[in-house]
Amino acid sequence: MAYDIRDSASLEFLREYVQGCAAGLEAYDELAALAAPWLTFFARLTTARDERDSARFQRVRTIRRYKVLKAKLLAELTALSGNVYLLSGKDAAKPPYATIFKGRKVEDLKHLGFNNLKDQGNALFAAADSANVAVLGPALSDLRQSFDRVVAAGEAKKAARLALITHETARAGLVVACEELGESAEAAILAALPGRNDLVRLTLSPSLESSPADKKENEEPVPQ
Repeated sequence: MAYDIRDSASLEFLREYVQGCAAGLEAYDELAALAAPWLTFFARLTTARDERDSARFQRVRTIRRYKVLKAKLLAELTALSGNVYLLSGKDAAKPPYATIFKGRKVEDLKHLGFNNLKDQGNALFAAADSANVAVLGPALSDLRQSFDRVVAAGEAKKAARLALITHETARAGLVVACEELGESAEAAILAALPGRNDLVRLTLSPSLESSPADKKENEEPVPQ
């Protein structure tokens, strides 16, 4: 009668399910000792949830930081583009504008993914170094600092995404571990109380709707 838990079960669901199973076992004196592994597993689930939440928050923070720093970089790049355009006599086909920007438009850079933005940025700074326009030195130095911050933020964003994926893999493993815990509990219940499959169902079923009467009770509104 082992019960399957859906692969997509959340950590929140697993924590509630485990607490319910522990309570069911504790309700029977002959089975109370079997609740201990469930409570230990609950602590494990709680740790996994907290670590996942921390990873989620880090992911949110890195995404927002990257977007803000990218917008700041593009604003500074727009200002630099205007200054270089003036230095070129308002002719984009002449240096230093043609040398540095080489047909690159700031508006186009807004829509680039991180890796492409990084490549375009590095190419622009290489072109600026080649142009060697002294008057642009301070502005390019400030822009380089902003660019480096965007690159660091982009790398952090990628790392945070990968970390969150790792937590999802761990969650799937906990679903399997929870099912195995249920299998062990089922065997222990039937060893202590032979033939009590009804008790196995009441204690270990992932659904609280064990009977029509239970279903009606569970549909009662919860006081707010």
